[in-house]
Amino acid sequence: MKVVSQPYTFYDGQVLDPEDLNRVWRYKQEALADAAGRRYIESVFPLSFVKDCATGYASTDTADTRTFSFTAPADLYVTRAFLNGVFSAINAEIKITIVKNSTGTTPDGCTDPWLNVDESAAVNEEVRDLNPARFKLESGERYDILLDSSAAFTVTRLDVHFHVLSDRFAFGAEPKFTPLLATESLNGTLAAQNSNDSAYGTQVGNLVEDNYAAVTYSVANMYLTNNTTTDYQKFPIPLIADSRSTATVVGMSLHVGLNVGITGRDITAQIEDSAGVPQDSVTITMSGGTTGYQSKTTSVDIDSASTGAVITPASDYAVRIYVSSGGNISMNGKFLITLWIK
Repeated sequence: MKVVSQPYTFYDGQVLDPEDLNRVWRYKQEALADAAGRRYIESVFPLSFVKDCATGYASTDTADTRTFSFTAPADLYVTRAFLNGVFSAINAEIKITIVKNSTGTTPDGCTDPWLNVDESAAVNEEVRDLNPARFKLESGERYDILLDSSAAFTVTRLDVHFHVLSDRFAFGAEPKFTPLLATESLNGTLAAQNSNDSAYGTQVGNLVEDNYAAVTYSVANMYLTNNTTTDYQKFPIPLIADSRSTATVVGMSLHVGLNVGITGRDITAQIEDSAGVPQDSVTITMSGGTTGYQSKTTSVDIDSASTGAVITPASDYAVRIYVSSGGNISMNGKFLITLWIK
């Protein structure tokens, strides 16, 4: 065993072997590397192409009704997609496609179609598809997901799920700490220790919490009331209790797809606290068309850092859909609310 001949001596005469001192910095180096290595989070983005538990979408519905739209809150990656459903009518290949709304093109790395059901598939029996294609969702870009076919089809049940990967460091470099270690030729000076401490603190400060998970609400053929609240118009937001960070809604969007165009209606999706106090909202003005879309960045804390499950209803948040102007309406179509929680 090598004996270090130049120990670190304190002003009061106490002696610390440089290896003992180095062990502290190596531990901090490893701890930071371990924390930084936990950088990726994969969440599920669920979609259901049904109007209710007994009625699915059909080719007779407008393309707007059979489309789901959302906006990526940051650079994200889709890692795989799944289709599971039952059809009561299949007359040609049934396709699920995803495109950038701004260009109408399929994202680089994705296939067209993204998911599909072959025209030879049996009706009234379960069908499945899997696509492991990995592709990027660009920050701030709107994406449209469409169910379509060249011939008539009728859905009994159709669920589509895709996995979204986010990176707390935006797919860039992760924080690293390289301490200045004491050796026989380089004593552990106070300046070196202060430098290590400062560098470590700086890198720890770069451990951001920038992972994202989507929460979706999709409802079809709903009767929307004017500026009022009913139970079926209000949906709870899942609480994410964590002792280290606060769960925050950082992005929200509303997509309306109808079979019959409406005019003179403002449709609003609004985040509210347990007392019904508005926190933020998006509004679509319908002026005769069959579709509308609105998205925005936001910052609504839905849970404070805690050491266990939230136990008070005062912490509950929800999102409400209603007609904010123009009177009550029965929507012959569907809406999709997407919240991104960081």
